[in-house]
Amino acid sequence: MEEQKTRIKNYITLLNDDPISQDLLNFFIDSTIDRILVYCNRQDLPVQLERVVAQMIDKVINHHVDKATNGDTFVSSISDNGQSINYSNEIKQYYNSLSDSDLMEGYITLLNRFRRANVVSKC
Repeated sequence: MEEQKTRIKNYITLLNDDPISQDLLNFFIDSTIDRILVYCNRQDLPVQLERVVAQMIDKVINHHVDKATNGDTFVSSISDNGQSINYSNEIKQYYNSLSDSDLMEGYITLLNRFRRANVVSKC
């Protein structure tokens, strides 16, 4: 799985040259893979979906860059006497609030090809 994550990270670098921290990028990769595995009822990520994961993450990064260039920021806290303003990590906040259907929009047909039936047996 680590080899796959490395390849996905390389694909993202090819698609997007916007600066993003490696920790945040790793979080996006892990979380997106988890969402796909849950949706597809799988324990493994098919090699064919590596580029799809990279494209999904690139879409999130591009959305954030578009918002940042429009001046949209999120304030996480303000203190009066100390006169400090803390801005939240907007891209992480956006990703965490993103529904699976929004993240996978445009990829559902492709993901359905890798989806396994969810069979429930009697206990």
